[in-house]
Amino acid sequence: MEYLTLIKKLLRITGTALDDVIDFNINACLTDLTDAGIDITPADEKITKAVELYCKWQMNHNGEADRYGKNYQQLCDTMSKQSAHILDGDSQ
Repeated sequence: MEYLTLIKKLLRITGTALDDVIDFNINACLTDLTDAGIDITPADEKITKAVELYCKWQMNHNGEADRYGKNYQQLCDTMSKQSAHILDGDSQ
């Protein structure tokens, strides 16, 4: 999954000046999800939404960082309880 292009579109960013920052946040999110025991390998809509919310949270998109942070945490909590998103013990 090419997250950078999608996240830039969702953030309404067209230039490349922030690509490194966005890419860093994408990787930080994926690491955070994995550390929480969430399997990111099926890059489905929920994983993509988590990446979007995380990036919007970290970049204070539209001045609503708190809202995006809460939404990200709620989505993580939900995914951590769903068998489709729980990491197999061997995968960690």
